[in-house]
Amino acid sequence: MQTKRAIAYIIDLLLITSILMILFYILPSDLKAQKIQTKIDQIGEEYASGEMDKMTYFMTLSSLEKDLDQKQAFEIVIDSVLIVIYFIIVPYIWNGFTVGKRIMNLKIVSNENKKVRLMSLFIRAFIMDGLLASLLIIFGIYVIDESFYLSFVSILAILQLLSLIVSYFMIKYRRDLKGLDDILSHSKVVKINEGSEL
Repeated sequence: MQTKRAIAYIIDLLLITSILMILFYILPSDLKAQKIQTKIDQIGEEYASGEMDKMTYFMTLSSLEKDLDQKQAFEIVIDSVLIVIYFIIVPYIWNGFTVGKRIMNLKIVSNENKKVRLMSLFIRAFIMDGLLASLLIIFGIYVIDESFYLSFVSILAILQLLSLIVSYFMIKYRRDLKGLDDILSHSKVVKINEGSEL
C-alpha cells in the first residue's frame, strides 16, 4: 500500500516537472542567466584542474549561485505558485485528489475521514512538496549574504530530502502508516475503494 502512495507522488512530480519544463521552454530565456551558468561551469573546470583553490572556488560558486537565482527568481516564484495550485488548491477543490492519487485510487482526508482542510494541505505542501524551501530560497535571494548563500540553499535541499526520507520510513514502519506530513497536518491518505488508511 505504501507503494501506491509512492507511485502517486512520483506521478504528481512527473506531471509538475512536465508543466514547469513546458512553461520554462515557452518563457524567453535570460541571456544573463546563461552567462552565469557558463561561468559556473568554467570555475568548476578550473577547480577540477587545480587552477583554483577550494576556498576561492566555493566563495565564487556561492556568489554565482546567488546571482543565478536572482536572475531566475521569477521561475522560482512560478514553481512556488504551481506547488500551491497543484498540491493545495487542486486537492481542496477535487475532494482530496491530485492526478497521481486519483490514478492510484487514493485521496487525502482529515483524521476524522472528512474533507481535508485547506490549512492541512498547506502544511503538507510545506513539508513534502518543497513549498517552504522555495519560499525560503526566494527570501534568501534578497537577504542572505552571498558568501553563505550556497550553504543556505544546500542546507534547504538536504532538509527537504530528509523530510521525504523520514516520511517514507514513517509510512513504511508505523502501524497507522502515517508520514511526517500526515501527522503534522492532522490528515491521512486513504484508499477510496476501501476507506482504509495508507
